[in-house]
Amino acid sequence: MHSGAACATPLCKYLFVACSRHNGRFGSTGLLACCSPNNVTHSLLIDVRDICIGMYVQLDIGWLRHPFPVSSFRVNSQEQIDVLQSLGLDEIRCIPAKSDPSVLTFLPPLTNEEGEAPAADGTPPQPARPATIGSSGLHIPTLAARDVPAMASSEVAALKTCDQRFSAATHSYREVVSRLVNDPQDAMRASSSLVAGYIAELLDASQTAIRLLSESVGEQQGAHPINVTVLSLLLGKSHGLNSARLMDLGLAALLHDVGKRDIDPRCTELLPSFTPEQKAAYEDHVGASVAYGQRMGLSPAALTAIAQHHEATDGTGFPLHLVEEDLSIEGQILALTNCYDKLCNPLAHAVALTPHEALSDLFGRRRGGFTRELVELFVRVMGVYPPGSVVQLSDERYGLVASVRSDQPLKPAVLLYNPDVDRAKAEPVELSELRGVVIKRSLRPAQLPREVLDYLSPRQRVCYFFERAVPLMSAVGGEA
Repeated sequence: MHSGAACATPLCKYLFVACSRHNGRFGSTGLLACCSPNNVTHSLLIDVRDICIGMYVQLDIGWLRHPFPVSSFRVNSQEQIDVLQSLGLDEIRCIPAKSDPSVLTFLPPLTNEEGEAPAADGTPPQPARPATIGSSGLHIPTLAARDVPAMASSEVAALKTCDQRFSAATHSYREVVSRLVNDPQDAMRASSSLVAGYIAELLDASQTAIRLLSESVGEQQGAHPINVTVLSLLLGKSHGLNSARLMDLGLAALLHDVGKRDIDPRCTELLPSFTPEQKAAYEDHVGASVAYGQRMGLSPAALTAIAQHHEATDGTGFPLHLVEEDLSIEGQILALTNCYDKLCNPLAHAVALTPHEALSDLFGRRRGGFTRELVELFVRVMGVYPPGSVVQLSDERYGLVASVRSDQPLKPAVLLYNPDVDRAKAEPVELSELRGVVIKRSLRPAQLPREVLDYLSPRQRVCYFFERAVPLMSAVGGEA
């Protein structure tokens, strides 16, 4: 088993447990590395055949493509070398500053006489920009102009488009709810049209990106069902559901809470202070939603998913306390995405979790409620740091995760704190274009210096929408 102090990051604790299936043959140094103060410095690529014990390596591949607890660690056994050389990589990234001094003689020179890495074209390095000292007294690294890759000029327009589409969807949801009683068939047509449009876009795009939307976008009544619909369809597509099953899942996600229109407004979200009568009233919304779905003519699969959207694989859910073998995959997906959104967007903002904390909670405290395979797939969809997460990078800069691509779950686009750029004009930076820079840790907004908090403006209400992911520059022959 692993020994020594474990990483403090909740999600890394899960990865530590998940890797126990490898008989603990990987040392604890990798777990400690992800939260070290200077996780990544200058690095270089070496032939994978030249790896030796004592080298500190960084894997530039998704964490599901390798068996190590984290992607950056010091090699401490021949067994680790054998695994690294079996991954199909020609080269691997080595970080000399974090490697044992005894192995540095095997590495090519990295720095010039002043200790700075030369530019790719051989020009002398420019002096580093000093860190800004904020009102908190903390050193807050800023983004030097030379560190900023080319950004898409359509970024603002793309966000505006997603905001508008989400707002339109929440309006459509309100219209659906208003027609449930008097014209359920019209409500069915409107719901089907909305969901079918999303499915067509998802299936037409080889890669998608999930984007964090602007604050207070859309109508409050429809924010939760639209969020859950978007996340459910993304997860369902990744699970391999065909278009017909995605339609059942999407309709169930859109309509899973329509029964709340008939219960006491004070009982629309489960609270620890509820009396038994209030708890029963809250749980009644599941049956009421199924009844509305029957009037609309939903398929048995969609009705089943609605009926199971509060069930759990370990039998602790409601209303029927079903277990995994009783649950459909559509019901499990809906239960997972519904739970995630409730953790991020409770009625009481004071108890809201950050998106990264919500994922960690699914892995930890709520791990019995969902299958490990489904939660791992959800992480691949959302990224380890989902949009809306406040993060600190390995070079100490602060940022807000703005979007995550389905093909780059560990390299999201991050809006970086940079007081030299007006917040209204700031655009997210793709981490895949910042060579050697990774996310070091997730933070709660309260942990940020005041000026950084004001600049990044973390969302109190986290809303998502998807878009087609355009090819990265590095994937089409551009410079990384």
